[in-house]
Amino acid sequence: MFRFLRGLFEKEEKPFTLTVREAGGWLEEREREVEEGLRTKTAETRTTVADCLQGLEEVLRDLEAAEGREDIHPKLRSVTDRSLPVFIPAMRQQIARHLPDDPDAFYAAAADLLAALLKVQKGQGRYLSGVFPEEMKEAKHLTAGIGRSLNDLTGIVKEAREAQGRIDGARAALADLEAGGNDLRSARAAIPALKSRISRATSTIAEKEELVRILRDDADYLRCLDLREQVETLSAGAARADQDLRNLGAQAARVLRKAERIAERAGAKADAKALAGCTALLDDPAAAGSDAVLAALPPAAAMVRAQIARGDLALKGKEDLALFGEDDRIGQAFLDAFSRCALMKERLSAAQEEVRSCSLPGEIADLEKEIAALSAGIEADSTDLRAKEEEILRLEERLPARARTLHDALETVAGRPLSLEGEGFVIVAETKTARNR
Repeated sequence: MFRFLRGLFEKEEKPFTLTVREAGGWLEEREREVEEGLRTKTAETRTTVADCLQGLEEVLRDLEAAEGREDIHPKLRSVTDRSLPVFIPAMRQQIARHLPDDPDAFYAAAADLLAALLKVQKGQGRYLSGVFPEEMKEAKHLTAGIGRSLNDLTGIVKEAREAQGRIDGARAALADLEAGGNDLRSARAAIPALKSRISRATSTIAEKEELVRILRDDADYLRCLDLREQVETLSAGAARADQDLRNLGAQAARVLRKAERIAERAGAKADAKALAGCTALLDDPAAAGSDAVLAALPPAAAMVRAQIARGDLALKGKEDLALFGEDDRIGQAFLDAFSRCALMKERLSAAQEEVRSCSLPGEIADLEKEIAALSAGIEADSTDLRAKEEEILRLEERLPARARTLHDALETVAGRPLSLEGEGFVIVAETKTARNR
């Protein structure tokens, strides 16, 4: 019954060779054969079903013509009158069903039609068998003919679906092998570019490191390093000079605040105000400026000396006494402190200007940044390279199993031994003789 499908692939066990490139087209041909075989057998069944349905239509016309016949026994006439008007339209409704062209859809629709015809015949039809035995026997016979043709088609459809399942399995195995091959080629193609980038970057790093070495030995670079050390030294000196000025201002301001309180107690408001003004300048002499401080100091120092002379202000510290001595030491002390600050700032500014004119340290710093970036790139590319090499090993290990799976799936579709050739492998067909050895 199913020899047409069995014959599609089960030919004489003669090995043949198939390449991976040919496998897709070969599977398409096998699929067309299955579809064509199913279509042919479905067409045969369709003809049988159509003939049976035509026969059923003739039976229905005979039944219609039999309505009201005089030879029907009166006891059965009531059955005829009730059942025929229901049976005939119900049967015609089923006979008029559209049966699709697609083999699978046809099979399902024909099976539904058969079930519906049997249901109608087991329903109202059972009452008519005693009245119209010949017609109902013919209807059952024709319906049984539809059933037999569908039974034949059931096996064919099952076998075709199994064949399609084997083809789909082979296609999946082919797609898996091709995907693995594509991944392997892609991974291998990435290797040269990664190695080339690593090589170029390594060479560039060596060149830049050599340039850095040369620049570090250059006399201008060494002079720049000396200038930077000078800037650090002068910066520290300028900071000390500023601190000395602040300390001197704090020392003098402490004495002036005492003198201010004494003047306030004595009611000398003008003196107290002058002392307070000078004290405010001494709290931050650098910000106040040398001109303002040196102008305000002489009268304030004179007031302090006068209080000391009258015994109103007693200074216990030798440094305070020396600072406010009769020789105007305080003025000279501030003049010297301001001069040191100005000199240190001038020297620092000149040294900083020279350092700014040095280009080699900046060039070396830029080169070192470039070297660091290149090194990071080499590390990233090396990581990618290791990953690609590991991926290649994994893919190479998996490909033989994928190829074997495809070979077995194709051989199942073919129904006979075959040899499979692909990129870098050959799986030789194993005949029954070889298997039995």
